[in-house]
Amino acid sequence: MMRARLVPFIAAVVLLMVSGAVFAQGSGGQIGNLNPPVPPSVPGLVYGDQSFAYLVYPDEQVSCAQGGFKLESVQMLLDFTSAQIPVLLTIEGGLSDAVWDPSGEFLLPGAPACISPPVTLEINDPGLHQITVPMNGTCGCYSVNAPYFLVMHFSGPFQANLPVDGLPQPGIVYVNDGNGWFDMNGLKRTSSGKVIIWGDLTCCVPTVGNKSGTWSGVKTLYR
Repeated sequence: MMRARLVPFIAAVVLLMVSGAVFAQGSGGQIGNLNPPVPPSVPGLVYGDQSFAYLVYPDEQVSCAQGGFKLESVQMLLDFTSAQIPVLLTIEGGLSDAVWDPSGEFLLPGAPACISPPVTLEINDPGLHQITVPMNGTCGCYSVNAPYFLVMHFSGPFQANLPVDGLPQPGIVYVNDGNGWFDMNGLKRTSSGKVIIWGDLTCCVPTVGNKSGTWSGVKTLYR
């Protein structure tokens, strides 16, 4: 059983601002929200049986001369109070296509490109936790020149508070509780910033193109 990494909230902010040590895990670089969390964490939005997705443009964050990247792990920050622990989490991470919503103005999470095996984490201490899900080789090599969504899915009920970066922006972070994807910027309680999700990657040579799908495909796997 893996145990989530516990980092005191204030210390984590200092580490992130000064050295970026929390994010320096992959050999090829990181994509996603690399901003430090800005307290306070948002309560009431994490209750389990949910998927969270963060829009990424890999070519804007990493330089892969061979034109491809392979997702090695997905991370997300969660903040637990003493009343919310102990808790046992079952999590899957993944990468999904980004598809245009014809009725709106933004990209939405589409069909899964790859999904990790389930990971179980036991949370016994309050505070800020870095939730890490290794992909364990389930991802192929994808073009860095296309948008994607990093996805974290939590099975089973639990409660946690949501760290955000203090930089709100529409069309970037989505949540799906089984009723489709919703822009979290439209939820008033996340108006203080974006959810912190990021991924570690390595560079590679893509062999085939990516085919975009619809978000209905992701509901089948992230339910």
